[in-house]
Amino acid sequence: MPRFLRLFMVLPQLGMLLSTACGGDGERKEQPEYNLAFLNVVVGTPGVDVFLNATKLASDVAFGALANMRVPVGSDRLEAFTHSDSPTPPSEAPLFVLNLIAAEKDGSVLAVADGDVDPQTPEYVAPEAQLYANGFAVYPPNLAIRFVHAAPDLPGLRTIGIRDNDASATMGTLLVDSLNFRRDSGAQGIPVAPLGLPGAFLGIGRQGGVLTSGGPVGVTVDSYDPRQALYRFSPSGELVSGERMYLVIAGSKDQGAAPDRRLQLLRIAANTDGSFAAPVPVALLP
Repeated sequence: MPRFLRLFMVLPQLGMLLSTACGGDGERKEQPEYNLAFLNVVVGTPGVDVFLNATKLASDVAFGALANMRVPVGSDRLEAFTHSDSPTPPSEAPLFVLNLIAAEKDGSVLAVADGDVDPQTPEYVAPEAQLYANGFAVYPPNLAIRFVHAAPDLPGLRTIGIRDNDASATMGTLLVDSLNFRRDSGAQGIPVAPLGLPGAFLGIGRQGGVLTSGGPVGVTVDSYDPRQALYRFSPSGELVSGERMYLVIAGSKDQGAAPDRRLQLLRIAANTDGSFAAPVPVALLP
């Protein structure tokens, strides 16, 4: 058979191979990715680097900071190390590992790294990262709030409630009646009316409080007055209609901890493009 005829017969097969490798339309297909936001609230940790195999995805993520990362679908784990200038992971064991088996590969996920790096700390809890896949429902004109308990030395919270801007009110709206460490209040979020007037606050009570019908804010064992909540945070001017947000309870209740690592509430907006806004500390009221 003439050489030119053999070449003519092979060309269609070569074209099919190239088309298959490039996705059928002649263009090479990139591996799909999803957004994963890494929040570092491990008490006592320095800045950390996050690696996927030998690739550094995030560098020097400080306590209370967040890094948005694009993670290839099918990745099974990320590793976090103490920050260094090296572009490759160090030889020692990682501070903690992010297992991605449960992550939603076609959506967006918030990974909250919590715990404590000092084994001598009372109520020590080793660092881990919990995954929270976005699953917010829409509650117009309200906003949706998802609470995450990531404060290692804070015991289970009996109540989380919100008081409106009526200064004479002694009762508030109960949002969560129990929330333990490394747990959240539900993927769909809790519908809450926007607040922006002086006098509004979030109240948090301790485990073991007794609830009455209607649920007072910040219930404690010996008081039903929301002003007596163990911890109060002012969301005034920060809750916007239609917003989808995480409120992460983080840090240490130990007053000997560094000021920027004491108990705090971090507000993190979940954007419609799958990314997450930078954490904004919510004021802890006296």
